[in-house]
Amino acid sequence: MSDMPVTDEMMRGRLMERRDVIELGRRIGFGNMMSLASEAWQAELELSKSGSGIAAFVVGPCKAFAVPCGCEGSKDCDWCCATGWLTKKVKEIKDAKENS
Repeated sequence: MSDMPVTDEMMRGRLMERRDVIELGRRIGFGNMMSLASEAWQAELELSKSGSGIAAFVVGPCKAFAVPCGCEGSKDCDWCCATGWLTKKVKEIKDAKENS
């Protein structure tokens, strides 16, 4: 993270961006927006000099199909990558591995 101080102007910009995102999400659907953003980010990275899209954000399953990981959002969690959420099947595998 940067040590640069957060200015009022920066906060106003973030609030405007947040408003724009909410408006777009309401118009096209939040899940659709997230999926499209993920696809676009991956495509942009594929076209850029960075090579592959491995640094791009990817969208996971709907929260209705996810369960808490149990790691409390640890940055070091290899199971959920700090999201705090897993699919039910992955949680079963994680629990079985940790209890064996």
